[in-house]
Amino acid sequence: MKFRGLVLLLAICSLSLAGCSLLPAEETLPQAPVINAYQGEDFTLCYVQRGDLVQTESFNVSYSAVRVEKLSFPVSGILFKDVYVRVGDTVQAGQLLAELDQSNLSEQLRSLEDQAEQLRLSIQQTETSRDLALEEQRIRLSFIEDEEELENAATLEDIERPYAASLTELHDQLRIVNMQLDALEEQRAQRRLVAGIDGTVSYLRSLKDTDLSVEGEHILTISDSSSSMFLLKTEELELFEPGMELKVSMGQDEIPVAVVDPSTLEGVTPEEDTVYLLPTDAAALALEDGDRGTLSLELARQPDCLYINAKAVKSMGNEHFVYYQDENGLRSMKTVVTGFEADGYIQILEGLEQGEAVILR
Repeated sequence: MKFRGLVLLLAICSLSLAGCSLLPAEETLPQAPVINAYQGEDFTLCYVQRGDLVQTESFNVSYSAVRVEKLSFPVSGILFKDVYVRVGDTVQAGQLLAELDQSNLSEQLRSLEDQAEQLRLSIQQTETSRDLALEEQRIRLSFIEDEEELENAATLEDIERPYAASLTELHDQLRIVNMQLDALEEQRAQRRLVAGIDGTVSYLRSLKDTDLSVEGEHILTISDSSSSMFLLKTEELELFEPGMELKVSMGQDEIPVAVVDPSTLEGVTPEEDTVYLLPTDAAALALEDGDRGTLSLELARQPDCLYINAKAVKSMGNEHFVYYQDENGLRSMKTVVTGFEADGYIQILEGLEQGEAVILR
């Protein structure tokens, strides 16, 4: 009896377990989407401003001496003898700075100078002898009373004639020797570099004992620092009238300058496409050659106008428009009328008000 009850209980449990496997699986429902409030697009905005719209152009300037002498030898193939200065040395006009070997020239010069001196002595002695001979003949003629004897006596012209011929020959020889001396002096001058201005040696080519000269090769530069001013390289020379007052920016400092007519600068050969700017303030005393700065030149101005960043204005044909963010945060378009444009900003004539925001990007 107990056994039958146990079997019945096991059977009921088995049916229960089997029943579980026959029931359909519970369906997994999809999750509902998360709905967020609309935030609108992210825009970079800029604002309509009022003020003076100024068109400028920036130029790089450098401070350097304008009275400069660049020296080179006009001959080639000659060994360097010596250089007597270094970069930074102060020199004076007429000072010998460097020279090429001229030992052969020196010997020729000494020989010709000796010849010239001998010829000058010969001329002097001949002139002295002529004068004595003429004086003696004058005295002799003064004592002759017989007219026939006086007529047959040598005249002063007869006495002077041989001396004159000799003197002519001597002068011709001296002239030739002097011409040879001048030619050698010219050659010697070509082998010497002499300062033509007072100043400072600002450049010196590195030279070796075995180097030979090359005609026209830049060897040495003298700069007169007292002539230093700002130089501006540009093809727009018409923008700069002599006498214009401007300012050069150097970091936090601004140095007043005035445009100078280069033709008025003594000892200066004007460079092409160059504007000369003379500092007009004591602050320039602290400047050194090589210092650099920036000059901003006002080209045009539209006073008291509305303007925005020019990148915010779009074009389609002849129409101009801007985008703005409407009350729903969406991008909308508005037509505008533009005017003067300068330095990345553009004037708004119609379509926008001061302080209004437009989409830059």
